Order: sequence, then structure tokens, then C-alpha cells
Amino acid sequence: MFVLTIGLPDLHQQLIGLKAHAAWHSLEVDVATSCFEADASWRVRKPDACFVRMRGDDIRHIEQFICNLRACWDATAIYVVLDEHDGEVEPLEQLFMAAGATDCIRSCELGRPMQEHCLRRAVRDRERMRAHLERDHFFELMEQDMGVGLWQWDPRNDFYRWSDQEYRLFDLEGVAPEDVSYTRWRDAIHPDDQERVEAEIGRAIVGVSAYNSVFRMGTPGADGLPRWLAGVARLRRDRSGAPSCLYGVNWDVSACRNVQSEAMRRLGCTDCLSHLMPNIFQQYFKLAADCLFHVKEDAGGVLRYTAINPAGCAHAGKTVQEIVGKTPVEVLGAEVGGIIDTGLRQALHSGKPFSYKHSFDMGGASVTFDAVYIPIADEWGRHSGVLGCARDITAYECLQTTLFQAQKMEVLGQFSSGVAHDFNNILQNVSNLIELFGYAREPDQTTSLLKRGRAVIACGQALTSRLLAFARKTEPLAKVLDPNVLIENVREILQLSVGGGIEIRTALQAGVWPVKADPGQLDLMLINLAVNARDAMGGTGTLTIATQNVALCDDAGGILPAGDYVCISVSDTGSGMSADVLARAAQPFFTTKPVGQGTGLGLSMVRTYLRDMAGDCKIVSVPGQGTCVSMYLPRAG
Repeated sequence: MFVLTIGLPDLHQQLIGLKAHAAWHSLEVDVATSCFEADASWRVRKPDACFVRMRGDDIRHIEQFICNLRACWDATAIYVVLDEHDGEVEPLEQLFMAAGATDCIRSCELGRPMQEHCLRRAVRDRERMRAHLERDHFFELMEQDMGVGLWQWDPRNDFYRWSDQEYRLFDLEGVAPEDVSYTRWRDAIHPDDQERVEAEIGRAIVGVSAYNSVFRMGTPGADGLPRWLAGVARLRRDRSGAPSCLYGVNWDVSACRNVQSEAMRRLGCTDCLSHLMPNIFQQYFKLAADCLFHVKEDAGGVLRYTAINPAGCAHAGKTVQEIVGKTPVEVLGAEVGGIIDTGLRQALHSGKPFSYKHSFDMGGASVTFDAVYIPIADEWGRHSGVLGCARDITAYECLQTTLFQAQKMEVLGQFSSGVAHDFNNILQNVSNLIELFGYAREPDQTTSLLKRGRAVIACGQALTSRLLAFARKTEPLAKVLDPNVLIENVREILQLSVGGGIEIRTALQAGVWPVKADPGQLDLMLINLAVNARDAMGGTGTLTIATQNVALCDDAGGILPAGDYVCISVSDTGSGMSADVLARAAQPFFTTKPVGQGTGLGLSMVRTYLRDMAGDCKIVSVPGQGTCVSMYLPRAG
């Protein structure tokens, strides 16, 4: 460290523009520097620190002296040395610090150690200032050379701080900083991107995700192409955790995005996207058996082929050159081309994939295609093209038709066998009754035989109703009735239908609500369920018929809409059904009985009738314990 004492006359010669004052001649100025540098006259060039000692009544002039000294030695640390007899020190410190002094020191403290400490502090402060200046210069170079704009936003006060490049990027040069607002920032972005970018900013503020966006500006570049900016930002929070500042950078990515746009434009090339995936997509495009193609809307809104694969050319019977640039109608005719054009526009206008199946007359033969059309968006987000795939499923459809015919014949065989078995049982009963009539001598015997005859007829009617319900040939003749009365009236016929080995019990709720139903069909449903229960119990057991008023919260597992219902349940103590059998129990033609001993239409008929009357049924079964079929009918009135 070098410390020199300079007289005021010499100081006057070194400080340009420092006007002499008579009172200053008594000032003593010590200058300190870490590296001695002087000219031929031993004049120190901008020392690291200087110590100004006051003498006598120099206080009234020292403030002006410090101001002039600071103007000449802007990077020099200026320390004012105060003597104890200078009066109150604190007001003087405030006065000199305001004039530009670095600090004030008591004369009793001033010595070699204090001077070295002040010098080190001065050097450290100067290096820190130099680093700040270099950093600011670095950011200026980054802005100039890389086109990066820096910004800071206080969302609570809508206060912005922007670098010069940020103003240029947002076309707001010349706008005063106080006039920059959230609205101006948003309005500078392309209208189609504003909502998305605002949402990204919002997610960054609430802490859902960091801000990282690419968006278009509202005004195009000098070349007329869209101007794209990329931006990243991070959020600062205060001690309470509230957002206090969002700061980030933006830079121009127009060149990159416009190159991508050019690549998208090349989608119209005849060899179809070979520049994007030559080793994968192109091989699939050429070798696929499906018809693959791309259409694009021209300036007049007409869809024209821009690419098509060999399979598509083969089905159309034309070459690539004969198809590309043409419309579907021009290539395939008004009928076939019109259907294709309609499907393509459906996908284009909805912005969603569209699929359909249609048969066409191509080359004198009927060909069935399963087609899917996928809309493609351009760099602006607009759907102007469609990728299409059409698969020839003619052979598959023929195979399906053959399989369906085989399944239908199998079902008809099973159905015919079951109908024959049931009718044979009815005819056998009729034959037995006729034979018994020949031996009847007493009126009671005749009456009993007539009752049994009516039961046999009811079984025949139930079988016929199943067939008609399956064929959907009957319409219900609904009327308001009391379920309890109907069950009591049909109980005798039910007993005859199930036989004497099965006990029929009833649990009828008093005051049950009336229902609107076809009484004949409801009778047949009960007979049908009773016969099924008889078969499940093997001719012995208990059959329980119950009625109950239920509301929506008591409905059959959510299968019915809100409202009041009457539940008529038929429970047996039979063998029950497994989960797999229960899942298929109501399907037409499904039966667990041996071949030729059932049609498999009983439960299907019950469900069909109930749904015709705005009701439904629920089946609960436990293997080894029995089955309960609950029929739900809406309350009348």
C-alpha cells in the first residue's frame, strides 16, 4: 500500500475543473493506492482511496470540496477524518455521506491498520462494481448478438421491467416503461395463441408448472412469414409464499418454426412424407394392403389427393399421376367419390377422426370398405388436410355372413327341438285329460278335470306368448289393476302348473300400489316363472310370491329411472345358478336344460314384457339355495 500526502496546490493541478477556495488551503489530503501509478510529475492517477482531514472551521466548505473531488475521482473511496473537537459527529457524517463521501472516520482511529482496512474495502468495492459493469455489458452483448429479451413482472401491481430487446421483440419500441401493462403484452400476441399463453402464465403463477411456451406474434416478420417467440420464466415468492415476481427471457424462433412449416408444406409431395421417415413410414405406405392416402383443401375449399399408395391405386384402377391433384369425385365418380368426399369433410370440419363402413360397386363387383379419416392440423392449428385409411373387408363380411347363417341354423334347431318338447308335454296332458273324462262319473271329478285342463291350456298360452314375444308380434293391452288380486286369481292355476309336490306361499303387502299392465301377459309371466322354479326344484320345494312398494332408493340396482314401483318377486328353493349362468340367464335361447327340453325364452320373455311396460327385472341366485326373480312395474296414476 502506498500512502502519499498531497498539498492542496498540487491537488488543484491534478483535479481538472476544481476551483480553488481560500479555505481549502488548510485541508490535508492523503491518497492511498494498492498499485503506485504516477506520471513524470509524480501526480497520482485516480487512487483507490483518499483521506480528507479537516482543519479549523473548514466544515462549511468541505461539502463542496467532496462533491468536486467525487466528480474527478468517481471510482475513488473518499473517507472524511473527523476530530473530536469538530462538535457533534453524527450530523456531519450525514452531511458528508450525502455529498459523496464513502465513510467518516474518527481521527483517533486513523492509523496504518485503518488505512489498510479502508484500502482493502475500496479495492473490493471497485472490483465488485467492475464485475457488475462487466455483467451488464455481457447482458447487453447477449441481447444484441443473440436477440434475447429480458423481462420481469410483478403480478400484484402489474409492474413490468423490460430490456431494450424485449421492447423490440414485442413491437413496443418507444413505449414508456410506465405504459407497459399486462394488456399490452397480451395484445401483442397472436389472437389464436393468447388464451393458451395466458393459461400457461396462470399455471406458472399458481405453481402448477414452470412457464415454457412458444407462440406467434400478432404482426408478421419483414418477410411476411409468421413471427414466433419462445419464452421461459421462473417465479419468485415472498416470505409468506405469495407470488412476488415472474422473471424470464424471450427469443425469436421464427427461422426454426418456419423451417418446420416448410416441412409440413411438403406433405403435399407425391411420394408422401418420404423426407420425414424414409425407412419406416415409407415402407409401410408402399407395402400396406390397405388404401392409404392424403387429401388437402386447396384455396377454393376443394379436397384433392396429394398422395396415395399402390394399394389405393390398384383399387381405383389408376396410376399415381392420374390420381394426385384430382378430387375423389373426379377419380371414382359421383356416387363413390361423393360418399368419400362427405366422410372426409366430416373429419375435417369436426376436427376428430371419422370412421364408417360402406359397400361400393367397383369394377362390376360389390366391395365393402371399412374407412377411417384423421384430420391433420397445420402450423396455425387449422385443419386443412386429412389422412385416410380404407380397408377392403369384403372377404371378412362374407365369412361373417356364413358364420351368422350357421349360428342361426344351430339356434333354430335348438329352438325347434325345445318347442317340440314343450308342445309334446302339452299334448300329452290334453290326451290324459280326455282319457280321464271317459271315466268321470261324479260332478266333482269333472270339475277337477276342467281345472287341470285350464292349467294345461295356460301352459300352452305361455309357450305361444314366448314365441310371439320373441318375434315381437304382440302389443300389451295395459290397464290399471291390483297386483294382489291378480296373484290370488292365478294362484290355483299356478298350483296345477307346478304340481302337488311344491308348496306355494304368498307374502302380499297390504295397500300395495296399483300398476298399469296387461293382465293376460302378467298371468303368463307368473306361470312361466313358476314352471322354471318347478324345474329348478325338481318337483319338490317351496315357491314364494311376494309384493312390495318400493321407491327409487330401493330399485333393482339402479336399472330403473326415479319413481315409485311395485315389486312382484317369485322365489324358489331350487339349485340356484352360478355367476356365469346368471349373467346369461335372460339371453334368448340360453338354457341349462338338456337338448330338446326347453326353448330358453322364459326369462327373456319376462324381461321383454316388463320393458314394454316401462319396468324391468332383477335376478338374484345363490347356488344350492335358490333363485329370486323380482319384477318391477311402475306405480299407476
